[in-house]
Amino acid sequence: LDEMLSGLMDAEEGRLSFRAAFPRMQVRVSVSGEDPAQLQERLDRLEGAIRERLGDAVYAVGDEGLEETVSRLLSERGSAVAVAESCTGGLIGDRLTDVPGSSAAFLMGVVAYANEAKVGVLGVRPETLATDGAVSVQTAEEMAAGVRRISGADLGIATTGIAGPGGGTEEKPVGTVCIGMAWEGGGWSRRYNLGTRDRGWVKQATAQLALDLIRKWALGIPLPPS
Repeated sequence: LDEMLSGLMDAEEGRLSFRAAFPRMQVRVSVSGEDPAQLQERLDRLEGAIRERLGDAVYAVGDEGLEETVSRLLSERGSAVAVAESCTGGLIGDRLTDVPGSSAAFLMGVVAYANEAKVGVLGVRPETLATDGAVSVQTAEEMAAGVRRISGADLGIATTGIAGPGGGTEEKPVGTVCIGMAWEGGGWSRRYNLGTRDRGWVKQATAQLALDLIRKWALGIPLPPS
């Protein structure tokens, strides 16, 4: 963030500061002066410049978490999500249900950790697991489609990956995560390499990625390339 916003303003205009409390990062703009109207005009102008630099990475103003943003956006459009989680172990559902009134936007969460659960509950095909593996975009897609089907949600999203510290291979090292999404008439999936990090970090980062993908879907922002 510091690099992206470098040179945006000089010291006479205002001051930028940052707060990083993973997985949330905040940018704070401070201005000083005597005329409240001029200060507000300057704040508005600087906020606009920051938004232009950061683009759709900005999801809220103030102390609003991504789960709150997602719940609000889904409620506003009258849509609901269901989640199928493997490597995140229910973390996405936990964050969404931390938001008061989230039942309007969150229908169901399934933690399908074992392959038997992926097949028996979500309808993942055994041949998909045999050919592509549990950690694959194909499995993530079928998990997302399955949880959407059994819940009746507008959007299904699924996570599967290798959080570590063991379980990685040369082809799929620790930090390999696949996220899949399914909605009426469409679907999306992508493989991410989050690097060899702490198990909790991988789970938190995957949940943050998934929530941001829900946000983009709700806003109609193009999803990243598959």
